[in-house]
Amino acid sequence: MLSSSAQSGAHPAAHAVRLPILEKINRLAEQTFGMGLLIVVPEADGWGQYSPTRTERADFCRLVQSSKEGARHCRMCHILMAVAACSHGAPMEQVCHAGASVLITPAAGNEKGECFAVLSSCIFARSGSPQAVENVRRHARKLNLPPAELVQAYRALPKMDDRLVQQAMVLMEVAAESVRLIRAQMAAQNRLPPPAERPVSQAEVRAAITRDLQLSAASAPCGVAAMGGGGRGGRPLMVDVIANTVSRRPSMPYSVADIAAAARISPNHFSSLFHKHMGQSFSDFLSDRRLEMAKEVLGDLTLRVSEVARKVGYDDPGYFARRFRQKTGLTPREWRNRM
Repeated sequence: MLSSSAQSGAHPAAHAVRLPILEKINRLAEQTFGMGLLIVVPEADGWGQYSPTRTERADFCRLVQSSKEGARHCRMCHILMAVAACSHGAPMEQVCHAGASVLITPAAGNEKGECFAVLSSCIFARSGSPQAVENVRRHARKLNLPPAELVQAYRALPKMDDRLVQQAMVLMEVAAESVRLIRAQMAAQNRLPPPAERPVSQAEVRAAITRDLQLSAASAPCGVAAMGGGGRGGRPLMVDVIANTVSRRPSMPYSVADIAAAARISPNHFSSLFHKHMGQSFSDFLSDRRLEMAKEVLGDLTLRVSEVARKVGYDDPGYFARRFRQKTGLTPREWRNRM
């Protein structure tokens, strides 16, 4: 139960509903210490790993995760370090499976078996000592990576001494406390019944399209008819207006019959015009717009996938999941973890 997101220095997700306080802390960590924040949280079917903002991965992380095995080790390493910090009940510093240093701060632990932790995602090098370099070289051989290349990437990592580590840990404790407060707020909100969302009627859809068509026709240059040119790329104004209306509000219950009625043409004529000038059927266009919206809404981790489906216009979560996978190659949950 945490609403964070985006591609981290090691893993996941973009976010539609932002958490400004964590974003600011993450930017400060990047600017001051050259590291981002990674939040490890338990989920119903495993573990989630999220970052408040997109952070470019260090070459060291990118090289380690270039193989499927290395990426799997990284993810498991994050989980084990988070569990260790939660069990310890205090911030700690550990060496990751590839030989670089990581800071971990528990945001919750020993609390109904939960373990929330904040990790430094863009990891750093404690020192360039011969022993540290040899450890990296040994880890490279275990991961079937070129040792010289991994050592070079290790030496390019941000360097942090005791003073900087202590300062970074304070910032991470602020982030952990922010996570605690956000979780408490969400728990309070989840105890309240959600506000009922009034479904949009077909009559409202028809009225909205009619209004947009009338407004566009009134503002079009003299002599431009709805069925003629006037839209972008030489499209009929009517097609352009409907495409824009759907793009702005893809979750509404559109149907070809309602749109055709609003445009005062037959459904077959509308379908033919739309396909001719947009290069795809209206149903495919609508589905694409809804799935683009879903990519954003999926960033809100306070919403279940079924709630995301309804928010973007799908009454059947199973159908939504199938369409999403057909379009992206990923399930909605996989998209959350890999964005």
